[in-house]
Amino acid sequence: MIQDIRQAKRNLLQKWILDPLTALPAYFSWGIFRLMPVKWASALGGFLGACAGRIMRRRSRIGLINLRIAFPEKTEAERQK
Repeated sequence: MIQDIRQAKRNLLQKWILDPLTALPAYFSWGIFRLMPVKWASALGGFLGACAGRIMRRRSRIGLINLRIAFPEKTEAERQK
């Protein structure tokens, strides 16, 4: 009974406080993009996408290393796929 009450409180906290706080940076950035001229927003979006691509490339490399360790019998092409 007490456990159910605690879980309900956690769910309310998550739904009404933590989730909106998590979404706040996304809404803020969307608002900034909407205020910019299209060319500026496009240039900034391209720059941010390139940065994200660099980060993901590093993570992808780590993932491939992990796959090589986990599946040594697979070929490189199968791990890439």
